[in-house]
Amino acid sequence: MRRRAGFVGTAAILLTALACAPGPAGDATSSAVSATSPRATTGTTATSTARPTPGATTGTAGTATPPGTGTPSALRWTGCGQGVQCATLRVPRDWAQPEGETLYLAVARRPATGPGERIGTLFFNPGGPGAPGTAYVQGASLDPELNRRFDIVSWDPRGVGGSAPVNCDGHTDAYRELDWSPDDPAEQAQLESAAAAIAADCAAAHRDELDEVGTDATARDLDALRAAVGDEQVSFIGFSYGTYIGLRYAELFAPRVRAMVLDGVVDPTQDLAGLLAGQTQALQTHMDAVFASCATQRCPVADAAATYDRVAQAVERAPLPAGSDPPVGPTALAFAAISSSYDAHGRDSFLEALAAADDGDGMPLRRLADAYWATGSFTSYLAILCADSTHPVGGEAYRDLAAELRAISPRFGDAMANEVLACAFWDAPPAAPRAAVRAPGSAPVLVIGNTGDVATPLESAQRVAHDLDAGVLLTYDGQGHTSFGKSTCVDNAIRAYLVELTLPDPSGSC
Repeated sequence: MRRRAGFVGTAAILLTALACAPGPAGDATSSAVSATSPRATTGTTATSTARPTPGATTGTAGTATPPGTGTPSALRWTGCGQGVQCATLRVPRDWAQPEGETLYLAVARRPATGPGERIGTLFFNPGGPGAPGTAYVQGASLDPELNRRFDIVSWDPRGVGGSAPVNCDGHTDAYRELDWSPDDPAEQAQLESAAAAIAADCAAAHRDELDEVGTDATARDLDALRAAVGDEQVSFIGFSYGTYIGLRYAELFAPRVRAMVLDGVVDPTQDLAGLLAGQTQALQTHMDAVFASCATQRCPVADAAATYDRVAQAVERAPLPAGSDPPVGPTALAFAAISSSYDAHGRDSFLEALAAADDGDGMPLRRLADAYWATGSFTSYLAILCADSTHPVGGEAYRDLAAELRAISPRFGDAMANEVLACAFWDAPPAAPRAAVRAPGSAPVLVIGNTGDVATPLESAQRVAHDLDAGVLLTYDGQGHTSFGKSTCVDNAIRAYLVELTLPDPSGSC
């Protein structure tokens, strides 16, 4: 989640090539970025529970009747730059009242480049919550081999980007410049007041919408989109938070799953406290290894842990200048470290930034922190996270959660907790606890966990694969958030399943 986990999530293969998401008119431009890797190799044949490949559909418009409605919704594709087509899909605002108000979802696709070999549509979600899927379609091809066989389609989930966005970010920048590791009651009160102000802004701007952006509604939107493109079943790949969308879809529409890949997995049974505790422990373990690596590897600082603590003490006294950008305070320092954990090669960039900060230059730390915050709307992220997770309500209850995370990681626990402090004051009730997703009757689900993933720790993938009736776990021994695009072995396994419906050996590893 943003820590893209658990709402975390941006897929590394997408290269964080964000562009402007299309609005209802479908206008968008971006620079094209491609990720390349070798062709798939075959593996173990999928079990008989795999569904047949749907027939190809080639029309420029699809028509669907969303479940429970009598009004067809059409997709009319128009070019929107870089070889991408855009459209909008009309869906019920409240799926419990399908004949009521509607909203429009922004959709984008890269048509299959090998028309004679086209299998159908591959839907994907890049993570978040709050990341606009259309921007990733416009900015990256996902994978040339998959794009040869599939139309690559994503959408901005409701509340995000061009899909009735939750946009109440007026106090976001100021909130990020506060100290998220408060040292006294005055700083704690200031922090809680600022978080409550964000929640109040969102309630005022979106009072009737905050309880309609949860992931179950988005899963139903995906099924309407499936019908609109004319596919009988869904082929889907979700990264980070996108795995949560996939799991909820599989639970609600199991027979309609043709193939599903979940990379960087969110465990739907975890409440907010459990999610953040797992991430905080993973981050602490990761940073301990980063600091310890200076004893055996070349390092720009003599003692990384001591340098971090020295810089942390300095920015507590006075923010560190970062050129024309906002100076680096305690929060930006912590999130520079968190941001670096998403990148398999983030150790070097973080330690170099730390060395620069120790010499009085905060710019490299500021760039790392800003990279973390640049992947989507903060209030869209909050709206979906607060709607989906059981979480503490009120400042006192949330302070207890922050204390638990601080005990796990004295350096980073407060920052991990207080990023989403606004949920404690959110004007929508927290979700009820979720049961494990079994998805009986679904095709096999390929679940991928990364041993060094801080945002979505491996244990989440292991639990989810175990809980699914047809879950197949693939473990990648690597670093960074998600696995696709980091390993030829992983990439080949994903392609083989999505294209040929062949699976890796059970409990396999890369």
